[in-house]
Amino acid sequence: MVVAESWRGRLRQADAVPKSKPEQAVFPHRQLSETHDLLSQFRVVSFDEAAAEKMSQLQRRVNRHKKRHADMMIAAMTLSNRFVLVTRNERDFADLLLTQQQMENWIDNPPVVG
Repeated sequence: MVVAESWRGRLRQADAVPKSKPEQAVFPHRQLSETHDLLSQFRVVSFDEAAAEKMSQLQRRVNRHKKRHADMMIAAMTLSNRFVLVTRNERDFADLLLTQQQMENWIDNPPVVG
């Protein structure tokens, strides 16, 4: 989901460049390339059938009009893969069945190294 949101944002920026001013396309396309290079360093986890089933459960449990679709997809992937979700927006996930052990905030509570 994070990858999809990153691409969507970069593509939107590149597409917003006025067609009559090609020189303005350089920076957003450079950012698009840099985003690709950055994301290629990570293992990307797909939204699969198990995540879809978890998301269906979440949708039945939570009023989906109040919850952003992307947050529900991220929570479903976290639950179905038994991942730990690292986020600063803990409130966005508070009602999505994640335990305290499944959610960490490395900004306000940095992990102890050593």
